[in-house]
Amino acid sequence: MTRSPKIRSMACQATFLFALVLLFSVCYAFHSHLHVIYAGNTSILSGIQTHNNVGMNNSTLQITTDKQRYLLGETVFVTVKNKMKIPLEFPDSILGLNIENIKTGQKAGLLAAQVITELKPNESKTFQWDQKDTNANQTAPGFYKAETSSISTNLHDRQPITANTTFGIRQDT
Repeated sequence: MTRSPKIRSMACQATFLFALVLLFSVCYAFHSHLHVIYAGNTSILSGIQTHNNVGMNNSTLQITTDKQRYLLGETVFVTVKNKMKIPLEFPDSILGLNIENIKTGQKAGLLAAQVITELKPNESKTFQWDQKDTNANQTAPGFYKAETSSISTNLHDRQPITANTTFGIRQDT
């Protein structure tokens, strides 16, 4: 009788270990699949700094600025482009665009209609930012991050997709 509880304990441990390995395998498989969309690369082309997040089939959601450095008060042009093969949905009319100072967290005062907006494959939209914050004050010099986030409208897979880029604002000297 003393062997039976020991065998039962070993069987429970083996079952638990098998279940744990199975759980980790499933989590790893899904984790790899879900986060392939976030693997990104940064490239600088013709003076434009871009950060692209790789999506399905090496296609991307892209966000760029027309320059890397701006003078205080200069208009910033931000372009969001859907380089994916499927339409993307955004939470508002400015495609979920958020601009903020990397160091201070000061946010841009961007106005948007709260309507679901679709960006078709290979379509892009450009937005102007006057460097004003949420209180209509001139933002401080420094480094800024422009970021957008979307949900793919693929019927089989609704994954979040994000893209960002950085740029600087400096005082005229």
